[in-house]
Parts: sequence; structure tokens; C-alpha cells
Amino acid sequence: MIYALDQSHNLIDARFAIKEGKYFCPHCKKCVILKQGTKKITHFSHARIAQTYCNKTESESHHFLKLYIASHFRDRNFKVDVECFIKKAYQYPDIVINDSDVIEIQFSQITIATVLKRTNGLLESNFKVNWIILNPKYNIKTKYLILTHYQRAFINHHDRTLYTWDNAKLKLYCYFNIYYLGGKLFLADVREISVSDLLNHCQGTFSRKRFKLNNKKINRYIKQCQLKRSVLEPTLNVIYNMRLQLSDICKYFGIIFPEQLYIKSHPIYWQLQLYYLMETGRYSLERFITKIEFNVFYINDFNKKEIAQLIVDKFKSFYNEFKYNNVQKKS
Repeated sequence: MIYALDQSHNLIDARFAIKEGKYFCPHCKKCVILKQGTKKITHFSHARIAQTYCNKTESESHHFLKLYIASHFRDRNFKVDVECFIKKAYQYPDIVINDSDVIEIQFSQITIATVLKRTNGLLESNFKVNWIILNPKYNIKTKYLILTHYQRAFINHHDRTLYTWDNAKLKLYCYFNIYYLGGKLFLADVREISVSDLLNHCQGTFSRKRFKLNNKKINRYIKQCQLKRSVLEPTLNVIYNMRLQLSDICKYFGIIFPEQLYIKSHPIYWQLQLYYLMETGRYSLERFITKIEFNVFYINDFNKKEIAQLIVDKFKSFYNEFKYNNVQKKS
């Protein structure tokens, strides 16, 4: 950690601490030791860490980025508080800028429930919150972004952005115009950003377009379903009961609507489920919602029913446009 309390309960920057001083963690109040050297930045470390638990134990890269961001804003005359206690939220965010913006750095994995709890506490205390995670896998040619269920929780769904830090290049990045394609696969643009950009929304050219998965991706998904070797598998069950061919699925399903970002369920899966409910006269919004799962984001304020209704309406429009009533093969 960068800051610790001295014996007079003053918050001391590690860079200005003395080796002979006695210091304490501002969070758990346990004794910490000043670490100085040429290979690592000066910081405080918990004494006998194996016997002490503190949720503010952080990596060297976490320390570096925190100091880097705080120094940047201080040099530009912003009011900067590091690890200050927010009484109403009952937590110590990494960095608070001008008493309004919080920047949280999360390089180790914690539970999504903890992410939501920390975010909600800060939002209820009237702070704007940005999270930064380690840079995920990205193919700059295809624009394919790979995110685990945990990593996607740090997407700001309001502006479809994700802020990351590349430890090797020591650079900040913003992924924007994010679409979800199913599984761990996302489509996104990316650009390198400055520290100042963390306080500004990453401006993109999001067009809210729709497009389709290509046949290769659809075939891969169907094969994954087949590997489960059961006709009771939900996707295969619809295909069997509705007598659909693979060519039908490739032609009429796998549409990616902008609202897919919110739907954790694979687009082929939920579209086949909706198609089945519509064709069998069993459709209701409530029944459809029980068939799908939703993604979770750190600002988790979207209305699931509204999102579900939007994708139903858009799918029905697509359904009518391509005359889905001719998709079913009649015996």
C-alpha cells in the first residue's frame, strides 16, 4: 500500500516515510513495514502477512498504477485522496478525484457480489465510479475481445466501455462500442487513453446496428450442444421438435441485437427458445424471461423486463421480415 498511519494517526505517503518509523495499516490497523528498494516502488507491506487478513493487500502493479494516476491528477491541481475512508459507503476506495469521481483498481479476482456491493455503496454516496482491470485478450484484426463472466462485470453498460491496464506496456486502454456475441466472445473497438480520459466518457460511434453470427460460429455452437449427447439439451430439443435443419438455423437465427450485451444466454439458444414459444402458441414475456440469463455489470441498474421486451420486439420484426412461418419443414 502507498499510505499508512503513523503513531500520531496521520496518513503518511510511503515515499516520505522513514525506515525507523512505526506505521499501521489504515484499514485493518495492523503493523506494516516500509519497503524501499531499486526494483520496486516504495510502499508499505503488512508484517507477518500469512497470519493477517486485510482486503487492501495489493500487488506491486496495483501500487504502481495507483501512484501513477494519483500523481497525474495532483500535478494538474486536482484534489486527490488516496485510500480515504468513505463513511457512508464504509470503504476505502483507491482514488477519489475532486470529491466526486472514484477510480477503483482491481487486478486480483474478487467476487462479483463484492464488486456490486462496493460500487453500490459509492454510488449511494453520490460518487461516479470507474473500475480498471488488467488487459484481457484482444485480436486487433478481428476486433474480438475475450472476457470471462468476471471480467465482463466491469463493463459500463451505459456507454459500453471497459477500462484496462497493460502491465507489460504500462498503458491504459479503453474498449468501446462493445457487442456480445455469446460465450466469452465480444466485439469491440479499442484505443489507448491518457489518465485524464478516466474522468471522461470514452467517446465512440456506437450505431446500435444489428448483424448475424457467421455460419462457422453457429456450427461451433451447435457442435458444443451435440457434445452433451442428449436430445433433452434445450437447443437440440427445439431443433428436433420444430424439425429444423442446420441450414435453417444458419439462415434465420443468430442475429446480434445491441441488447444482446445484457443477455448472457447465447443468441442461438434464446432465439430458438423464443421461436419455439411463438410457434407453439405458448409465448408470454414472463415465460420467455425464465428461459434466459442476464449478464451482471458493476452498475447493475438495467431493467431486465424492459431488455427482454426489446429483444422480443426486435426478433418478432426480424421474424416477420424473413417470414419465419416458412422456416418450419412440414412433413
